Amino acid sequence: MATTAAVPDRQHGHVAQAAPFRFALLCHQRSGSNALSAMLLREQNLRLYGQLFNPFLEYTWRNWRHGFGRYRAHREPLRHFGSRDLPRYRLERAIAACLPAERDLERHMRQFYAAYDAPGLDAIGFKLHDFQLSDADLTRLARRHVDGTVMLWRRNRLKAAVSWAYAVRTDVWSRKSGQRAAQPPLELDIGEIRWFIEKTKGEVENWRDLLDRSGAHWIELTYEDHVKPRDLRGLYDFLGLPFDGPPEFATRKLADARYVHVTNAAAIERELGSPEDGYLFED
Repeated sequence: MATTAAVPDRQHGHVAQAAPFRFALLCHQRSGSNALSAMLLREQNLRLYGQLFNPFLEYTWRNWRHGFGRYRAHREPLRHFGSRDLPRYRLERAIAACLPAERDLERHMRQFYAAYDAPGLDAIGFKLHDFQLSDADLTRLARRHVDGTVMLWRRNRLKAAVSWAYAVRTDVWSRKSGQRAAQPPLELDIGEIRWFIEKTKGEVENWRDLLDRSGAHWIELTYEDHVKPRDLRGLYDFLGLPFDGPPEFATRKLADARYVHVTNAAAIERELGSPEDGYLFED
């Protein structure tokens, strides 16, 4: 787990960090970010805001309730839901697009930190998904507006893709602890799953290159190497937090390991399973 060597000042180059440590959790969908967030939020001196740059209505209302509004949307926010045009999300995006949006990233981040900071914090962060910031804005964010970026991805892209495709169909993206709602059996679109795998592969490579070229301070985690085994000492060191041993999981996985809720799981495995992208029926 490697990091860059220097900690950037939020405005003017490389100097020692100030407290609290400000960070972005940059991740693709179904990467294990909910599990990681739940573990981090057990820390009393850490605050983590969910998807600060999500342009859809639910997140826009929440941002306004907190006092910092929404930032201008990525030019392709509907790709969050796949390559096809889905009328429901297109209508919601059209409604949200009529609402005021901040176009100055520096002012938006200043408003966020002013509203979300609190006395005694050691770290303050927010989650950032794909299709929420342009590459240019992500570069500015990583260089000027956070002390560090945590990039999280999942090695088993096939499992991530199937989880994503099922969430798109059901519109259930996470469960609270203790929820055990039945999962209806569905046949998933193999073409959309393939699209997600290729999209995710490309954007992780792009993020890695962008963060390296920008000179940002960052750390790379994977679900399999760090989140699932709770091997988070390196992350805690990066955030400047004391590590008292592996934290407990506080979320339930959406996917059944047998994939009984995906009626064509065997066909998906045969067509898309590979050593590079992973398999469904493996630990």
